[in-house]
Order: sequence, then C-alpha cells, then structure tokens
Amino acid sequence: MKTEFELGFSSEDSEVVEGVSGLNFNQTIDCTLMTSENQAEIGVQGWSISLAGDPGLDVVGITVDGTVAATEDEGGLRRGGFEKSELTEGEGNTGAVSAVILSFNDFVTLSVSGAETIARVDIRCPFPDVGVTENKVVRYVDGLRGAGQPVDNVITHGNIGSLPRKTAYEVTLRGVLAEFELAFAGENSETIEGVYGQVFTQAIDCTLTTSENQVVFGAQGWSISLAGDPGLDIVDITVDGTAAADEAGGGRRRGGFEKSELTEGEGNLGAVSAVILSFTEFVTLPASGTESIARIEIRCPFPEVDVTETKVVRYVDGLQGVGQPVENIITHVNIGVLPRKRAYEVELFGIDENAVTYDCNVDGRVNIADAQCLLNWLFLGGGAPGCQEAMNFNGDARLNIADGISGLNYLFLGGMPPAAGVGCQPYPSCDLQDTCGL
Repeated sequence: MKTEFELGFSSEDSEVVEGVSGLNFNQTIDCTLMTSENQAEIGVQGWSISLAGDPGLDVVGITVDGTVAATEDEGGLRRGGFEKSELTEGEGNTGAVSAVILSFNDFVTLSVSGAETIARVDIRCPFPDVGVTENKVVRYVDGLRGAGQPVDNVITHGNIGSLPRKTAYEVTLRGVLAEFELAFAGENSETIEGVYGQVFTQAIDCTLTTSENQVVFGAQGWSISLAGDPGLDIVDITVDGTAAADEAGGGRRRGGFEKSELTEGEGNLGAVSAVILSFTEFVTLPASGTESIARIEIRCPFPEVDVTETKVVRYVDGLQGVGQPVENIITHVNIGVLPRKRAYEVELFGIDENAVTYDCNVDGRVNIADAQCLLNWLFLGGGAPGCQEAMNFNGDARLNIADGISGLNYLFLGGMPPAAGVGCQPYPSCDLQDTCGL
C-alpha cells in the first residue's frame, strides 16, 4: 500500500469571524503535513511547500519557529540540514514558499505517521462591508517563486519525491459596525483561601464591551448563555443593578423585554438572559465602553487542604431555559453580531480551620482571660496573642481597644458575636493550633 501524504492547515477559529468593516482581519495558521498508510519504518525527510491566498487575502508572514522544521536547539527536529522560508511577490506570484531538509548528515525524519506542523503563516484581509459575508481561502498552489526557482508542493520520503493531497483553509468573515466582547468582572486577582469542605460563593458581573464603533449608537439588546466548568455551579442570575434593569431600577431598559433564568438538565446547567432595551423607542447602551448586563452568583466547595484549584465560568452557546436554545448574540443597528467571549477564572486554595476566634491565650476556650490577654498586650507590654488575626473581633482589620470592648460586650452584655465566626475559623497568617487540629 502506498504511503499517503496530505498538506493542510490548522487554526483556532469560529464558524464566522466578525469585525468592523474596513479594519483588517489578522490570523496565524499552521501548515500541517499528515502521513498515513506508511508501511516503512521511516518518516518524511524533507519537503517544499508553496501557498497563496485567494484574491483579497494576503499571506504576510511565514516562519518555521515553533514547528518541527525548527532546529533541535529551538525545539524542532532539524539537525543542521536546510531551511528557506520566504514571502513571494509579483503579479500572479503573491504568497509564500518554504523548503526544508531535516538533515544532510544524519537520518532525521518526521514521525512514521500522524500530523505535524511544518510552518506557520500570517494572513490578512479587510473585513467586508456591513452585513456582507465573504469566504476567504488559503490554498497550496504549485509554482510560486522566491529567490530561487519555482517551488512545487513535494514531500521527500525514502529519498523519493511524492506529490501530497492538498486541503485548503477557509475562513468566513462578516462586516459589522462595531466590535463586542462578553466578559466577566469579579474579585479574582488573588488566590482565595477557604476551609476545605466549606462552600465558596461569589457574585460576578457579566459585562459587554463595545469598541471600534463606527456609529453613535450602542447595543440595542442581547442574549447570553453561560455555564461553569465541572465542579462550579451558577446558582442565581439577575439584571438588578445593571444596565439591563428597568429605568425605575437604575438601568436603561424602557419597557422592552427581559428574561433571565437558570437552566437545568444534563449538559444544560448554567444560566441564560435575553434583553431588549425598548420596543417602542431607540434605546441603546453607550456607543463605547463596558457595561454590566447581568449579575450571577457562583458556588463550589473549597478544595482539599493545601490544594489549589482553578474554577472557570464561560459563555457557551446553546443552553436552554423555558424557550429555545440561547446563543450569545448582540443586536446592533438591527444586526445580530457575534461577540468575542472571555472566560472568568478564580483560583481557590483549601486550608484548615486553624485557630479559635478571640482565644488570645490559646487554651481552646474564650472567656474574660482572653480579653485581659489582649488588653495586656496592647497597653501593658504583655505577651502577644497566639493568633493576632483571630483577635480582630469586629472584623475591621485593625487590632485596638475596640476589639477588647467588643469581646467583653459579647461575653457579658449580649453583644454581637465575632465577625469571623465563633470557634475554629481559618486564619491564613496563623499556624494550626492544637485545639483546631483535624
């Protein structure tokens, strides 16, 4: 059976890429070589490729960096050998070529079977007119010429040149008047510590950012669909306190329509929200900037002690509430626009319950002796509390006479309990006390 070779492309893209009409679409794509049906014990020794974009799409860069064609020192397979990659110019000759021999002195080859990235190219073209959809194609074409002779698409295997199958790369572009991004806003800049087994709960905002807007109007409405990765649940969604709230509630919605709900069922856990700011008037978000359009509450258990876990919420199309499956779409000047989508990550760290709140002398009991211990340390040069953080009775992050008074009020006058909670609680700055040992 004859060994088969196929030149193709690989990249991360969506079904349709939208961008502001007149601005440039830029993308980096991988040139790939697939080997199959190989009956020999050796792989490909070298290759030459020649590729071009269809009219209106330019190849503006080519490199072997980060591919198998790079040198061994740079993470590739090439051991000396030969490599020449360049853009080509001139009428009917615009594109790129690359020629690689993995080694002259040693028998170096690609894997016997499978796909490898052999080059990386940058492509560029303008987004089409507003509302217009265009398909742009990059394909392997023989005969483009750089500094040397015209280059054909040929694979060297067992010292024989073979002609590969060739698969084109196609991307669909659509012109819009503005760019939109769905994202989240919450307290996630630092790792959040919590006691193993207890529940982490956080409220985060769903945000919509408008940029590169060619008109003075913002979004008229939107639908969003979002879910947590396994282990993290969305337990509430609301538009209260956001731009999607009714005018009477401080938002921008003037009548219009709003439906926000949790979704249920296997593969369907998450939340959806659909908003139209007005049916009867032209009400929109600002023409640029970021607005909060919904607020969700997320929940998950803290991880095991000394374990760090990253929890993720992301926008995912297709979740279904009481209506039809919901896509992430923004309505702008009566056109549905696909937004970019950015996930939200929060890092959690599991800790022990390591100290008793207000137990200054670390005897496992909270009584008048602990108030006296604190006051002695504050004003009479006495020994420091066993866990200073645990003595912050009123939770204001300062240790002073107010904590002594608050503690005495709680113990003898029916005052409020400690802000951090009674008994063993997590205090990251303190060592584990015997009385709280697990």
